[in-house]
Amino acid sequence: VHTIEQLEKAVSSFIHERHQRIKELSIEPHLIEAIGLNHDLNNVRILFKLRMHPTEGSIAFSTEGVFAAETFKNAFENPLLLPQPLKDLFLRLQKDFEENQSLFRIEMQISQFYLNNLFLVFTRTSIPFLENFIRFRIDLTNLTQLLRWQKWVNIENINWDFFNFNGFLDRDFFKQFLGKSGEQQLLMLSSTPYGNATKDGIDYYLKNEEIWLLEKQCDDFLTDFCKETRYTAFGVEPLISYLWFSLQELRNIHLILLAKYINLDEQMIKDRLRKTYE
Repeated sequence: VHTIEQLEKAVSSFIHERHQRIKELSIEPHLIEAIGLNHDLNNVRILFKLRMHPTEGSIAFSTEGVFAAETFKNAFENPLLLPQPLKDLFLRLQKDFEENQSLFRIEMQISQFYLNNLFLVFTRTSIPFLENFIRFRIDLTNLTQLLRWQKWVNIENINWDFFNFNGFLDRDFFKQFLGKSGEQQLLMLSSTPYGNATKDGIDYYLKNEEIWLLEKQCDDFLTDFCKETRYTAFGVEPLISYLWFSLQELRNIHLILLAKYINLDEQMIKDRLRKTYE
């Protein structure tokens, strides 16, 4: 490859092939599809923004999701052509934006849609690893989104319906968390599975009002949890873990490419890299 665009395309193609192999190996491919829905939702996000601000340039939709990229290209003129349940989601997002003019609310609803679907699929398996993974992920997503809302939106107008409370921490926990000082928030988290893993990220957020370190630590917490399957010889657990590691590798590659493009300091790049399988 000779350009950043070619490298990104090559990496995406490699990841897509890897996901396909994992799906073929899995005795329950619907689990892989549930995770891959995230790529479709990113295409919904792209489609939504394109319809708000049309561009003359070509836009590349992800080919790594459940639905073909051509599906989203065809839906540009008419979103009703989207397959269910993406059609209903898109129409709901469109209505919400017309009423509130808030992209933050759009992002919250897309995230909630993804986690709701993943929770339903994972918990139906009755596999403890999958049930714990999704509950951990829901809690950590709630934590980062709550702090974003606290920073960017009037906290008195928080819409709790945009959060998913199928994790280990309930609505009351996050409501109390929101009303506490920084030290009290750290104390509350110390009694959860996430206390040690997120302490530095919370500290950094309180001092700098930047959430990137906390987001990295949340992903690293899930990576460490997935590493517990390294000695599992059979079952879907190591495949799901491998897929998570793959997603973190892809995120690191995109980060490095972007950082090089904008001349980000080398240490800043290293600080932001996610853990992967080691």
